[in-house]
Amino acid sequence: IEKNDPVRSFCEILEGVNLKAYVKKQSKGRHDYEDITLIKLLLFAYMNQMTSLRKIEETCKTDIRFMWLSQGIRPSHMTFQRLINERLKGRIEDLFIEINEVLMMKDTIDTSVLYIDGTKFEASATKNSFVWKKAVLKNQKKLFNKISKFYNEVHLESKTSYHSDDLSDLKMAYYNDCLKSKIEFVSGKGHHKHPLQKAYETIRDYQDKLKEYEEHLSICGERNSYSKTDHDATFMHMKEDYYMRTGIFKPGYNIQLGVSDEYIMMAKTYPNPTDTKTFIPFLEEYKKAYGHYPKTPVADAGYGSYDNYLYCVSREMELYQKYSVYGQEKHGVKKNHKFQAKAMRQEDGSYVCPQWKPFIYETSKLDEKGLYPKLTHSYRCVDCIDCPLTSQCKKSNHNRGIEVNPVLLQLQDIAKENLDSERGIQLRMNRSAQSESTFGILKYNWGKQRFTRRGKENVDNELHLLCIGYNLMKYHQRKLRKQLT
Repeated sequence: IEKNDPVRSFCEILEGVNLKAYVKKQSKGRHDYEDITLIKLLLFAYMNQMTSLRKIEETCKTDIRFMWLSQGIRPSHMTFQRLINERLKGRIEDLFIEINEVLMMKDTIDTSVLYIDGTKFEASATKNSFVWKKAVLKNQKKLFNKISKFYNEVHLESKTSYHSDDLSDLKMAYYNDCLKSKIEFVSGKGHHKHPLQKAYETIRDYQDKLKEYEEHLSICGERNSYSKTDHDATFMHMKEDYYMRTGIFKPGYNIQLGVSDEYIMMAKTYPNPTDTKTFIPFLEEYKKAYGHYPKTPVADAGYGSYDNYLYCVSREMELYQKYSVYGQEKHGVKKNHKFQAKAMRQEDGSYVCPQWKPFIYETSKLDEKGLYPKLTHSYRCVDCIDCPLTSQCKKSNHNRGIEVNPVLLQLQDIAKENLDSERGIQLRMNRSAQSESTFGILKYNWGKQRFTRRGKENVDNELHLLCIGYNLMKYHQRKLRKQLT
């Protein structure tokens, strides 16, 4: 084995990791091979872009590096499967963090800057196994009306909504009446059902359907959909579907990565398709793992929201997150940009339309639904009659009105000043080169666009194994680069 082979760098990093701490002990049955040896084989396989367990089994018999690491053993693919699903389950993320800490000791990593970005990975679920929350609510409402109609027919008090337990007493009452009347239950063509049997079966079917809808809504939670074959997967547009406008939804996970100096420092999966609501929980997980927040989290326009900005300010983090119209303001992409409230703001804080007509303050409202209270002011133009820009500026027949959050505008001004500075330009370039290229390597160079395991916990394990392999190979490549210089 050559001195510059990746297995040398692999052993150099793994020497500083206590692998025994991450393996659950087997209490019953015949023991497999040595767990530490199996973990090394698994991690080195992922380092070499090998994610198929059958491929790892085959390589252990043919590749001299794997034979050297395995010390001559030839584990089967099921041995690795049991290792991941039973003895390493729930601990791979901790192993990922410890390996990162060893990498920080071995290599110079600037953790003060964290480049954050997200992408969609397909889930290992059937594409047509969707359950849509809106459809369930619509059908549930129709069922409530049917139950109310049935209650009115039998002279019972109806309600606007029902729970499956509400029908249990009525179902049992009809069943007992059938037993007392000695009614023989019949089914199929040519058999006439007794009215009591019909009533019993009707209310039973209603209750079963209610239970089905309640289960769907419970699994959905705050999401709009889920997959029947992987309840943690949400239906969302993949990148190619979004840009090609195919209108196709696929079950998947929103993957968030935090990259510092080319290394993946944090990786998380989320069920929501948008990135805005993942920013705060992602940084909280980073703080939990490393004991501190990154001084400069850099992110694209999907993360620049009111709550995210105030969160960074309260945690003494710098504002280097783009907001939604940053690109339009900078490059003038949108033709109607001059009609937006921010473009009409004057230096003294007042608002004037493109025809130099002032806006007058009307009301203010406080919104406390988010993480931080949001105060919004409403303004209305004094006169829009006979204005030549009316068709471009507004659609209603009233004078043009705008709603403004002054705190958000102030935070956006700070973020814009940071992003337009020399350091901000460099950070924006580095974010594109590091975070987005990381996804490019994983999805296209490594060919990993779809998870092979189901359930969030198993998907998390698979993601962290990928990130461990990526970081180990990155360490090896950086070491070779230093040798050349």
